Amino acid sequence: MRRSVPQPGDHVMNIYETYADTLFRIAMVHLGRREDAEEATQDTFIKLMEKAPAFNDAEHQKAWLIRVITNHCKSLLGRGWRKREVNLEGAEFLTTDDSEDRVLIELVLSLPVKYRAVDQMKTNDQMRKRMEHISNVRHHKQKRQRKPLYIAASVVIAASIGLAAPSLWQQWNGSTQPGTQMAANVTYDPVVIPKTELPNSNSSGPKANMLQLVVYQGHVYTQSPTSLNGEDALALRGEKLGTTTGGIRELSSQDEYKELASNIGEANIYMVHGYDKDFRIMSTTEMDGQIFAQLFDKNNDITIGSGVDLFGQLNLEGNIHSAQWETFESWNNGLSQLEPLAADQSLEKFISALYESKPLAMTSDLEEHLYGQEDRKIIYLALEDKTQVPLVLFKEGLVRYGNVPVFFEVEKGTFQTFWDSLGK
Repeated sequence: MRRSVPQPGDHVMNIYETYADTLFRIAMVHLGRREDAEEATQDTFIKLMEKAPAFNDAEHQKAWLIRVITNHCKSLLGRGWRKREVNLEGAEFLTTDDSEDRVLIELVLSLPVKYRAVDQMKTNDQMRKRMEHISNVRHHKQKRQRKPLYIAASVVIAASIGLAAPSLWQQWNGSTQPGTQMAANVTYDPVVIPKTELPNSNSSGPKANMLQLVVYQGHVYTQSPTSLNGEDALALRGEKLGTTTGGIRELSSQDEYKELASNIGEANIYMVHGYDKDFRIMSTTEMDGQIFAQLFDKNNDITIGSGVDLFGQLNLEGNIHSAQWETFESWNNGLSQLEPLAADQSLEKFISALYESKPLAMTSDLEEHLYGQEDRKIIYLALEDKTQVPLVLFKEGLVRYGNVPVFFEVEKGTFQTFWDSLGK
């Protein structure tokens, strides 16, 4: 029999006492800063009070909370708000597939004791008092308005974007020069993502936290949003390129960014069959007989003239085995209400249009507009090589892949037809 968790009051605080430390540790793994992890944990319990979901049992409740905080952290990272740094010795064990269950089990709770630096962290009394106050007054207030969060200044990962046009916001609103209409063979103003600058130890500017990264052939490769199960990774594993060294931190000097330096600890790095090593490499590690794999992409030092320059690297066209989609409501609340998406001509037409799409550099105005509302749908493309590619669709006709600081404007008619086919 389904039961509903009572909202504001003692019972909410009982739930907080039970799960707050676990959720906080998960947020720390993703976000890397205590204050950010505390905020994410608080937001998760606020969502619990707002949604008042019904749970079958305690395990169902725990799974819901884990999924919500994981998705919330990914949403923050996907918006380019902050990048994460996980200061764990042996962090190679963080390279799992994208399952939220593994996020809990493999990233935090199941690591050997000597690797569990994050697992020793706990929420503090001040945070508990804030949450107690919120739970007591929550039912007197409307749903709080979230302030927009933007990309942090960085000399490490968040590279600036070279713009060939003065106002991409105006371009997206339709104030473009004649001749920029979507069409075959059209030429757009390119978006240039410069090479990620390695840090200078003498720099006095602000520094940002990091994504998982590997330095290969003088370039920074960052954790890919494309996921891959460990066993499937063996079939894609190509020539060994070397073994990473750990030790990169937020304040690492330029000298420490040597070949195969990383912040993932020691892991073997390989080429990936079917992909250019100038775009994608892979790490694999083994623990207790299980293989864990993580893809790393080089999304800097590139010029994007159209969608093919990014999506062509992902091998989407003619390579989709199956697909699913979910609403933003489902994704954001951890409902996992995935709907099948036929890998038919409609999807093929959309992918073809995506290859021809117009790149728009991410600006604060555009980001605020898009992420200030919830008209989004997420599609998951399972490719023939067993990789899974997530794409976020915005109702305005734009598509984004992971943390790449570029939106892609798809031909209006094709996008609208595909959007409508997904349902509500």
